[in-house]
Amino acid sequence: MRTLRLGSTGEDVKLLQEKLGGLAADGIFGRLTQAAVVAYQSANGLVPDGIVGPLTWAKLLEDAPKEPPIESRPPDFKQYDPRWRDIMFSNHGDKRQTIGNSGCGPTAMADVVGHWWDANITPVQMCEFAVDHGYREYEGGVSGAFFGAVAERYGAAKVIRTSNIAVAQSCLEQGGLVVVCFGPGKWTTGGHFCLLWKYSNGVFSVNDPGSGSVRKESGTYAEVRDQARGFWCIWR
Repeated sequence: MRTLRLGSTGEDVKLLQEKLGGLAADGIFGRLTQAAVVAYQSANGLVPDGIVGPLTWAKLLEDAPKEPPIESRPPDFKQYDPRWRDIMFSNHGDKRQTIGNSGCGPTAMADVVGHWWDANITPVQMCEFAVDHGYREYEGGVSGAFFGAVAERYGAAKVIRTSNIAVAQSCLEQGGLVVVCFGPGKWTTGGHFCLLWKYSNGVFSVNDPGSGSVRKESGTYAEVRDQARGFWCIWR
């Protein structure tokens, strides 16, 4: 995690604000956030300088509520499953848009819901939710807001959208799950949603809705870092 101080901005500032509590998680390290950091440091035997460096981060992450990291693989739904691959997934009646060719986001989220909340879920219900609630885009699948909306519907403790792979790693190590949007590379030639469900020894375990290739079931830290466009970190 990078060092944060007065004037810092970004998703890691939001994470800091979430962990401190009592602050608006706006991603801006202002005077109120600085005061909260000083108070936290004073209460925990740290130098109260208002700067969030390695020692303060370590204590904050140590104090975070944790579940054991996930060991058993979540459901690994595939968007090309013949049970639903040809079902229309469109917000304007375009029969050419199907779960098979544009349902990776809802399929990845079905893995999350199926693992934690509803064993009977399928990508079909997730796609219906996306269309019914306005998260299906005209082209290209679902908007990023879809993942937080589904998590909220099922009562998730917290969702953080970030571009910081360290936040995604921390989420997995705390027993969470992470939806990732990949850009061109190992998993896609365009844009593609997958699920990260475990991190161990420098390797992420991946559920890829669009492939059954064993090669795509894992990714090194560097591969995920360099090819990810964004992460949606979900705590149960």
